[in-house]
Amino acid sequence: MIRCLILAIALLLLGACSAIQDRNSEPAATAPDTALLAGLRQSLPGLYGNYAQHWISRDAQAGSPGLQHWRLSVVQLQSAPGEAWFSLLQYPASDIDQGRTMLLKFTSQADKVLLQFAPWQQSIKPWTLDAAQLSASSHFLPGCSVRMARRPDVLAGQTNPTTCRMTDREGNQISLVKDFALSESSIDIGDGISDPATGTSLREDSVFRFTRMRQYQGWGGIKPAGTDDWQLARPLEIWSDGGTAQLLDIAGEPMGYSIRLAQVPWRTDQDAILRLDLVDKSSGEIIAYSFADRSAASLGINLGWIQVGLTRILP
Repeated sequence: MIRCLILAIALLLLGACSAIQDRNSEPAATAPDTALLAGLRQSLPGLYGNYAQHWISRDAQAGSPGLQHWRLSVVQLQSAPGEAWFSLLQYPASDIDQGRTMLLKFTSQADKVLLQFAPWQQSIKPWTLDAAQLSASSHFLPGCSVRMARRPDVLAGQTNPTTCRMTDREGNQISLVKDFALSESSIDIGDGISDPATGTSLREDSVFRFTRMRQYQGWGGIKPAGTDDWQLARPLEIWSDGGTAQLLDIAGEPMGYSIRLAQVPWRTDQDAILRLDLVDKSSGEIIAYSFADRSAASLGINLGWIQVGLTRILP
C-alpha cells in the first residue's frame, strides 16, 4: 500500500525526537547525474495541496471540518553534480506562518535514486545556501535513506523499518516507516511508526496526497433583470486547490456571488477532476457548477444572466 504523505506530520514526528544523530553514516553515491535527477529538477518544484482529501473527509463526516487542508511549497535548491536538493514548506492553507520546512536530497545510483530527508530548523533560508553549505548544515537520520525505483509514471520507495529508528520523548526506540511516491502532478507520502521489537504499529498510519496546484485568471459578469447591459466584474485570479474569488464590480463593490475552484473526485474511488462552483454569497448555496480535466486550459459557467470564464496561467 502506498501511504501518501503528509510532510507536516513527518516534520512534527521528527521534531519530537529527543535525539537526532549529526550525520547520515551511509556512504554517498558517486554516480554521475542522471535523467531521473534532471526530471525531478524540472517537474518537482511548485505548489501542491491536499484539498481533495479535505473535501472527501468533510463530506464523509457531516458537521465535521474534516481532515485539515494543507499546502506544500517545493523549491529547488543549489546542488552538486549527481545530486538534486529541494526544500518543502508544509503549512496550513489558512496560515503560511505556521509552516515547517523539510529538506530532500536525491542522489543518483545506477538506475535508482537514493532519497534522504531531514527537518530544517535553522533561521536562514535554505535556498540562499550553495551546495557545500547545504551539505554541511543538514542532519539526516542514519539508516533512513529511501531507495527510489521507477514505476509507470511514478518514482517510489520506502524506508527500511529495521534500520530507520529514532528515540521518542520518553526515551523509547521506535521504527519509522515512510513511503514516497512522486509524479508530475502529485506528491504522495505515508507515515507510520512501529515497535522495533515486534513490528506492531504504534498508531494509525497517516495517508495523504498533495496534488499540484494551478493558477487561473478570468472574468465574470452579471446581466441585471430587465436589461441587456452586462455589469462586468473585476479580473479574477484563483488557485485550483479550493481557492475562492468574490465577484466585485469595477468600483470594488460585492456583486453577491463568488466562485470556488478545486480538484476533487467525482466519486471517492476515482481520480480528481477540476470543479468550478458558482456560489450565492447571501445563502452560501452553490447555484451552478461545471467540471473539466484537472489540467484544463480553460473552463467556465454560463447561466444566461451570469457568466464566468477562467484560463490557466500556470502549468
